[in-house]
Amino acid sequence: MTPRRRGSGTVTIRDVAAAAGVSAMTVSRVVNRDPRVGAATRARVEATVAALGYVPDPSAQRLAGADRIRLGLLYGNPSAAYLGEFLLGSLDEVRRAGVGLVVEKCDAADAVAAAERLLVDRVDGIVVPPPLGDVAAVVAVLAAS
Repeated sequence: MTPRRRGSGTVTIRDVAAAAGVSAMTVSRVVNRDPRVGAATRARVEATVAALGYVPDPSAQRLAGADRIRLGLLYGNPSAAYLGEFLLGSLDEVRRAGVGLVVEKCDAADAVAAAERLLVDRVDGIVVPPPLGDVAAVVAVLAAS
């Protein structure tokens, strides 16, 4: 069950498919949570993904036409140090997960409008750290969506 690896040492979807005894399309369906995959096959592929440390390539997913998850971030903390740490951590995580990040800077007075802009922009979720996460009107707009 040793996968073939390309020059970069990266485990590919084909490596996972060969090790799990399924097609690359089946691996893709499991990774993308397609409900058409049977429970036993899903479990075998997920175990192989974990064992080999396979991580989907976000570039390949975009080329294949997969919808990219996009998160919105409402930022309103006046501390530059807080923003720096928060953004660096956020950027690391979204890069690893292949998720897009849309940042809206605002203050409490225009936070509702900023949240509504993100919703119109059809983000899949919105992160609202303090102090904006404590603004009842922002929470209400997000809860209603």
